[in-house]
Amino acid sequence: MSDDDLYIEPGMVSAAGNQLADIAAQAIKQTNQYFDSQAVAARDNPGFASGAKLIDFADKFHGEITGFITDLDTNAQQIVAAAQSYQTTDADNAGFLRELSALNGQTKPELPGR
Repeated sequence: MSDDDLYIEPGMVSAAGNQLADIAAQAIKQTNQYFDSQAVAARDNPGFASGAKLIDFADKFHGEITGFITDLDTNAQQIVAAAQSYQTTDADNAGFLRELSALNGQTKPELPGR
């Protein structure tokens, strides 16, 4: 293996992507709970002028958080897909890599001072 070789464990990378997807799913579930109360508070306190603004702010903030979590889930899925693609490519190129290794053994390193 040379200094510029890349080695990964596709199964471990895929597992990490799956863990991120699980975290994203749980985050969406938990986040949605925190944005339920402002509508009830605004409805139950009709004299408060801040009620509508609070709901508007909460809806926008909820959308931002949900977007971030959705991006996390998308990235998690792409990590899993990349690991699977890497594994497939590695298997497809196994013969070619064996040939390159054999050819690499045919060369001799340059002698110092030449």
